[in-house]
Amino acid sequence: HHRDAFTRAECDELSLGDLLLMHGDTCQKNASHLRFRWWVKSELAHILLHCPGAAAYVRHLKSKLERKSRARKHSFPQAELSAYATGRFEAENSPRTIIMGHFHHPLQEKRRNGRLFAVLPDWKRSGEIGLWNPDSNELSIKKWRSVAKTDLQHSKTSKHRDK
Repeated sequence: HHRDAFTRAECDELSLGDLLLMHGDTCQKNASHLRFRWWVKSELAHILLHCPGAAAYVRHLKSKLERKSRARKHSFPQAELSAYATGRFEAENSPRTIIMGHFHHPLQEKRRNGRLFAVLPDWKRSGEIGLWNPDSNELSIKKWRSVAKTDLQHSKTSKHRDK
């Protein structure tokens, strides 16, 4: 599974020097799904899910959430995300680059001061990933298979030179 290629993250964002990587689901003002996420991870929810009728309730709730999610997928909150990035860039000890996922809608905003705000594409559907160059502070979007082939060819060439 593709999930085996990733490590488990304990937080919604990771700061590496002047690069901020974030999932993105916590940056919207009207994030009611965060209350739901807190609830389902609570000890009380764990206990209640073992009660009679819990499975039927979970199926009902899942169906309802999927309908809401489908409707939400068609709207991309670009203005809200740009404003969020501006706030983060203006804060003390701000990053030079913010890269987020979650929305599966590619976006890149290069600011006048050289800062970069980017939202990654849906790699699972599009087959595209982001490659960040820290020297130029640029993010290029490429098909992951072409990147894997290039790395594999480079690795084979390096091994030949080492012999």
